[in-house]
Amino acid sequence: MELTVPELVQTIILTRISGRTQVPLAEELSSLAAHQASLCLYLSARHIEVAQTQLMQHYPADTPVAVCYRLGWEDEQIWVVPLSEMAALTEQKQLIRTILYVISPALKTAETRSVSPTRSRLYSPEHSHLFRPR
Repeated sequence: MELTVPELVQTIILTRISGRTQVPLAEELSSLAAHQASLCLYLSARHIEVAQTQLMQHYPADTPVAVCYRLGWEDEQIWVVPLSEMAALTEQKQLIRTILYVISPALKTAETRSVSPTRSRLYSPEHSHLFRPR
């Protein structure tokens, strides 16, 4: 699924929360969350309650979150839950490592978004480009 959608979100941030190793002050999760971009959070499962609290200061509670376990491995699993349930799912599934959280308004399905003029033309069959000539 695309993580950038015109008129909704155009930026992707890859970060982690401070834990045993601190992130620079300018890169604290609460500061980056203020952008309301598509935010990919790694190395953060052990601190997910703190992360959820910081994220909910800037994203609506119903913002979709893909909780991705062992991406690319045979036992890969992905759950999509509202931001308000991210920590509970992590605890319920006993997830402590190899987790990537993708917090993004772009994860809303096409049915829940307004009619598709906001969908990226890049993926439209009518849009020609280097890899899809007319």
